[in-house]
Amino acid sequence: MIDGLQDVIERCYCQVYFHAMSSDRDPFLESQFRNGSITVRDFIRGLLLSERFRNGYVSCNNNYRIVEQVVGRVLGRNSLDDSEKLMYSVLIAEKGFEHFVD
Repeated sequence: MIDGLQDVIERCYCQVYFHAMSSDRDPFLESQFRNGSITVRDFIRGLLLSERFRNGYVSCNNNYRIVEQVVGRVLGRNSLDDSEKLMYSVLIAEKGFEHFVD
């Protein structure tokens, strides 16, 4: 089972960051996942709300592009249309990125 958990962890990093480099690792988050304190969903949420994701993606893109990136990476699909991107862009502007992730 441990190998299975490691595979899930690697896949989560690849899903969010497109790679699983050692410099992007979050040992605390991984530990929580391994001991069952958090779910895969919580692990993905933690990666999205990490300083690494904020510095590498959120802070250097506009809200419209952030929506495209997160929907694509987390849901594995393109945004439905421009109205979906606009709706979530406004949500980020009004309530913040964390609220959008939740």
